[in-house]
Amino acid sequence: MFERWRQDFFKYLREEYALDALVDYRAVPDDPWRLGALHSMTALTGSALLALAVLRGRLSVEDAWHAAHVDEDWNFEQWGRDALALERRVFRFAEMQAAATLLAAMEEKRSPDGAPRSGA
Repeated sequence: MFERWRQDFFKYLREEYALDALVDYRAVPDDPWRLGALHSMTALTGSALLALAVLRGRLSVEDAWHAAHVDEDWNFEQWGRDALALERRVFRFAEMQAAATLLAAMEEKRSPDGAPRSGA
């Protein structure tokens, strides 16, 4: 029974969220370090789309971070700032910047054709 459910579930995910298209587009990095950084940014922003945009250089880290927190910023404007939430947000942004720094460092080690440089 579980096997049948698992097959249906993954079929649903592939159809509903176009997971095969992401693989075909090579949106998911083949390098474990890049994948880890992408995962971290996805968890921190709550959006795979924003994380992929940073990975591909379409958005800056700051722009992605602001886009991910529009609702929280609106609540701050309406109801006032929460000191604990702001403190947590500072630490989470530092983690986001660390992931982006790792990606940038790895891009410097790649050749123009996208392959890792020798000695990297």
